[in-house]
Amino acid sequence: MIHAVLVVNNHGKCRLARFYDERLRGMDASTRHRLVHECYARVSERGAELCNFINAEDDLPLLWSLFRPGDRNEKSGTTSASNRPSESPTPSLLTEAAREGPTDVASDAHTPAAPTLQVIYRNYATLYFIFVVNHCESELGILDLIQVFVETLDRCFENVCELDIIFNHDKVHYVLDEIVCGGYVMETNQGDILGAVQANAREEALSQRKSVAKSFFAPKSGAAATLR
Repeated sequence: MIHAVLVVNNHGKCRLARFYDERLRGMDASTRHRLVHECYARVSERGAELCNFINAEDDLPLLWSLFRPGDRNEKSGTTSASNRPSESPTPSLLTEAAREGPTDVASDAHTPAAPTLQVIYRNYATLYFIFVVNHCESELGILDLIQVFVETLDRCFENVCELDIIFNHDKVHYVLDEIVCGGYVMETNQGDILGAVQANAREEALSQRKSVAKSFFAPKSGAAATLR
């Protein structure tokens, strides 16, 4: 599952933040600011020779503390009877099938447990695109997903830059909603995503024209009505 999506510039200013997990959505403003700063501080200090994956348990104490109460269920990959949902969540489209690994019990006994919470990021010009995910997501799959997100924005805005994200916040959120919904990957095809964005833009333009026409032809009030 994808727990959060952050876009932060190289000065630590948050340009986009979406939280899909209740533990993150319930944060107060101060905790949210500290969490964004913690994620930015860790990714910005890493050199180009290091990988783009950060284990939250080791390097992000604030983020890890928000998930610690559910630590046992996260590590085992199971849910307690009292917390088990009526239906299992839809698996991510980018879940790594090869993660199942060999069925040999002897070899699995010596395999280290996968990190239960990770930060995966990519840097583009002045912006860091940061995804907070659990162990069910493929690291390389999330890197590809970030690339799809950025390339789709680039096609929407024609050479997207930080100012496009600042002044077109609604459109950026709409693009993200087409890709990720409720923490799960919904769409990765750029053509389909752009088609949905363009259809929404046409609906908005039509709605605005109807609103203007309605206000123009509406009965006059006040002095004009009195003269009649």
